[in-house]
Amino acid sequence: MATPPNPPPPSTPIAAAAPLLPAEFTRFTFRALYVRRTGPSSREMIQPGRPYDELGRRLTSDYPVYDGRGSDAALVARMQGITVLVGNAHQLFTIVFETGRFKGSTLLTNGMVTEGSDEWAVYGGTGAFAMATGVIRRKNLLAGGGDSGGNSDELSVEVFCPVFGSPQQPPKVRTSCLAH
Repeated sequence: MATPPNPPPPSTPIAAAAPLLPAEFTRFTFRALYVRRTGPSSREMIQPGRPYDELGRRLTSDYPVYDGRGSDAALVARMQGITVLVGNAHQLFTIVFETGRFKGSTLLTNGMVTEGSDEWAVYGGTGAFAMATGVIRRKNLLAGGGDSGGNSDELSVEVFCPVFGSPQQPPKVRTSCLAH
């Protein structure tokens, strides 16, 4: 009877191909952003799930995000995406900024939506938030039963974005095309 070959070690260390360079990031923090899930500029479409447990129920949403609680608050972004009921409610949203220096920039989020407060991961973005990573803390304003001023959620956002052109980035490659 032949003896079985020895299994390979569980992991093999690999030497770094290049020296590690310090990374440089810009930190963006937004406190007290307010989502209004109801009202004239909020849109939502609901598709039912299975009849007996709602598995697969989907909410396709487009909600305004404001810089304050009152009627004088300014629109700063829209939160657009989908929430799917799979045991818990899981959301995938893109926050699209509408004004100022962040106009057109986006943040990509993913997380669970509960009746209380929760955290969502930020796993990417574009424009000023290119390659963002961070967290959004959401507080459900409707859970307390008090006057929410038409707002449903309060968001606190903290993201880090790499600084392009810093030592961590490869040098820019310039190409040109010549017409013949």
